[in-house]
Amino acid sequence: METDRGVAVLSAAADRLVARYGWQLLTTEEILTRLAEREVADCEPQVQITAVYTEALYNACSGREDQLRRERGYTELYTYLLRCAMRRFPDVAADATQRALEMVFVAFERCRVPSAFLAFASQQLLSAARVERRLLGRGETSLEDPQITTPTVESSAETGMRRLVAADVRAQLRTCVASFIAVHPRARDQFAALWLKYVDQLDDQAIAQQLRRTVASVHTLRSRAIARLRADPQWQLLAIELGA
Repeated sequence: METDRGVAVLSAAADRLVARYGWQLLTTEEILTRLAEREVADCEPQVQITAVYTEALYNACSGREDQLRRERGYTELYTYLLRCAMRRFPDVAADATQRALEMVFVAFERCRVPSAFLAFASQQLLSAARVERRLLGRGETSLEDPQITTPTVESSAETGMRRLVAADVRAQLRTCVASFIAVHPRARDQFAALWLKYVDQLDDQAIAQQLRRTVASVHTLRSRAIARLRADPQWQLLAIELGA
């Protein structure tokens, strides 16, 4: 019974990820089969499933299967990187994504661990964005700054895309926070301090008032939350996707 419940959880998680990213290299059934064949670490279903799919993406992009799979793999990788670029540096997103895809193709053999392929591709994206911003004469300073300036004139389609991306990020963060607090209920205030600062954009004085804590206590809570996140596989996966 417990095994059946675990499979159902994995299946539902796989269905969500396949739908969200438009994955076509593996079906949900194939993902579950590959999970059953490997020694799975004790981590969230999303992390397990993404690791399996990342390996499939690596194999497809390697060209060792067939040309159609390779083209499908690079198409999915482009979509994934563009999604990341729109969140991190929307002003050069399309050009940086195209350049990153070319860099991944050229430097493919440098990625020797299939399960690290998305992390490898994300690093190429960051390097590509630096190049594109230099070409625009904007330097590299704003790449590490979440407050990236965007062109003054923006189409309604671009505005709509930006809003959808922001809403999607917030939804993913809420899901991650809820699942983490369910396991670590005593960390609720720690994550509240983090959320109020970086998502709701409140200053420390306002956060202290809302949590009924001192400002110094808010700093401590936030530091502990960050330390917890750095050690959690699900958050590491989300950080890679966001380009952090």
